[in-house]
Amino acid sequence: MADRTRRGAPPGEPRLVGYLYVLPAMLVFGAFLLWPILRTVSLSFYEWDGLTQGTWVGLENYRAVLTEPALRAPFVHALVLVLFFCVLPIVAGLALAGLMSRATLPGLGFFRTVIFLPQVVATVVVGIAWSELARRAPAAGPAPSSPSAAPVSPTSATGRPSVEARVSGPGGLTVRYLDENGQIQQLDVKDFGR
Repeated sequence: MADRTRRGAPPGEPRLVGYLYVLPAMLVFGAFLLWPILRTVSLSFYEWDGLTQGTWVGLENYRAVLTEPALRAPFVHALVLVLFFCVLPIVAGLALAGLMSRATLPGLGFFRTVIFLPQVVATVVVGIAWSELARRAPAAGPAPSSPSAAPVSPTSATGRPSVEARVSGPGGLTVRYLDENGQIQQLDVKDFGR
């Protein structure tokens, strides 16, 4: 039997076989992420209303975005939002995580809990709000946006009861629903969640 291994090569399957394993994921990635991005870039070189045939304008759309203040402002606002809601929290979080992983202070567990607490509180508040809604509002149908709207059956299209809820100031909630007779009822919940 001849020795089939190459000198200096790692044992096992050839290196190109690894690409076959990731090929399905790369095809899905290309079809649903890369192709739409490339198509968007290609459409950006046209003046197109979405219905008729587009007209080639080259880099004119990019020039307009960079020079006209009305078009530039939304991009500046988006960049400010990305800076304050993505970049700064990630940098601050990584810095805190780095400091807390290296420090040996008494009460470090307490500080870790306090820093992680906002992640948990939002989920708990939403759960309490929905359980309070389910407890106070009777099972009825969807409420139209105004009392003069066309009559609606007491159940939604899926056959399940539903309600409309709106925040009415700090600590208050207004819930509108249809009762068993198809009449619109309103429930004002004060001191919600206390």
